[in-house]
Amino acid sequence: WLLFHLCDHLSPRQFQDLLSHVGLAREPDESYQHYQRRIRDKHGVLVNQRTLKRAAFDRAVAAVEADLIFASRQQEWNNLALFHYDDDFVYEFDEKGEKKDKKKKRENKIRREILDRCFLRYATLRDEVSRLSWSWRFNKDDVEIPNLYFQPRGVLLADLKEDELLHGGRFVYSATFSEGGWQAVKRAELEERLAGLDEKKQLRFWNNVLVEGRLSGVTIDLVHDVMEDEFAILSALRPYDPELLYKIRDFRVLAGLKYLISFSRTLGVKSRLDPVLSFPLGSNVISLLEAADMYEGMINGHFREEESRSDGLRIISRIEDADGEVIYRNRRERQVVVDRQTALAVTDILRNVVRFGTGRHAARHIRLRSANPEKEELLAALDLTVPVLGKTGTANRFTNASFVGLVPSFQNNKNGVFLKNGYVLASYVGYDDNSPMVRTSTHITGASGGLPVWSGIANELFVQRDYAEFMDLVDLTFSSLPEVPLWYPDVGQISVPVGIKNGGLVVEAGENSGPAAPVVTFGQLQPDGRVRPNRFYRPWWRPLGN
Repeated sequence: WLLFHLCDHLSPRQFQDLLSHVGLAREPDESYQHYQRRIRDKHGVLVNQRTLKRAAFDRAVAAVEADLIFASRQQEWNNLALFHYDDDFVYEFDEKGEKKDKKKKRENKIRREILDRCFLRYATLRDEVSRLSWSWRFNKDDVEIPNLYFQPRGVLLADLKEDELLHGGRFVYSATFSEGGWQAVKRAELEERLAGLDEKKQLRFWNNVLVEGRLSGVTIDLVHDVMEDEFAILSALRPYDPELLYKIRDFRVLAGLKYLISFSRTLGVKSRLDPVLSFPLGSNVISLLEAADMYEGMINGHFREEESRSDGLRIISRIEDADGEVIYRNRRERQVVVDRQTALAVTDILRNVVRFGTGRHAARHIRLRSANPEKEELLAALDLTVPVLGKTGTANRFTNASFVGLVPSFQNNKNGVFLKNGYVLASYVGYDDNSPMVRTSTHITGASGGLPVWSGIANELFVQRDYAEFMDLVDLTFSSLPEVPLWYPDVGQISVPVGIKNGGLVVEAGENSGPAAPVVTFGQLQPDGRVRPNRFYRPWWRPLGN
């Protein structure tokens, strides 16, 4: 989802800067025709009437947000934001499989809901409501009005007050609507109820009927009208002009994919990377060493460029002969690729994976230990965990499992651990022949396979580097903290509580949404408890925002 929307908020100038660095901009001496063929034939971005319609729909949805909110149609706006324009999706549902597999049934239900949220389909249903509004009074033989329902169940339509009758959330038009609490509208009752209203109010009633319970007719009409205006504007531009390409979804997604690949290259990845939207789901394969390189760059903000690009030599710091003379030294140059604020935000995300997500094994099993017997006895009594951060990874069919993360470092005379000069560790579990790690009901995942190995190495590292020697254990004893403090650098961040069980939404002041977790972000806290986030344009070639 993040990759799909990566370029949505870039200004035209920022987008052009991005294109020039990922090879998608029109070259100074390149003709329009050559650029058109390159973008269309090589990269597969087709700009036609259907593409323009989709772009016009996206722009219309963004344009009507304020209108819907000021008209007290916030829920309709929330629904509209999840819509796609047309039905260019193909999926075959395994009806028999649903009966045997509850997970498949849930998945198919979600897929059907996504496919149903098609604006063209809703526009057609809206037309049906319009026709129904003119014809219902003439079909006297029907007891019920087809596909029209109202809420709540058990309440007589005649008992609804006028504002309730005209309210957009009371009535639904749907051929498949089956949610509880709704009842079919009786023709005689509706005739009696609308008879006392003037023509304007009757029209308002039909316009406020919710199609499929999501969008009212008036909202569908508004989006349609704005979309037609946007389509006229887009149609006046040449198909492959930068001004138009900036508005085309497929081209923006391609630019985001190209950026992700170029960013990965900057972080040391040499493996083949294909520009596909499933990139973050593991469709591109990289080595464990490349994964460690990427984590070092994202967490520390810089990538260490070795003189030798051979993986075998990169893990060697130096080679000495029998007399101790250095005959090879791996020289490294540091390149800054991630600004400090972004690095800290990513770090905190990975920290919360260990605290609340799939990395919780590390939080439960990594302890501060010492090779000194006396200190080890004291540490065993304190039972102090050490904060680490990272992410699990599990391949399809459980063919391999991994964990990559950072073990923070210590600093002399400072109680706690720090991100600077920490150790990036990467672990991998799997068979040489890529066989699935499955036996009966046991499935080896990143959490159950890669993470325990990683935790064992981290625990040994604390002993080998003697972290406890550099900490005031007496002070830690009196602090009564269950964990060694992790000190973040101060780069202007704020800590915001988010709900653990409601999708990570910000917990506003006075709100009771269950357990909350502190998340590091950047922005301004408003008096009402809301957060106004900062927005940055800091690609890898401009990590400091210059």
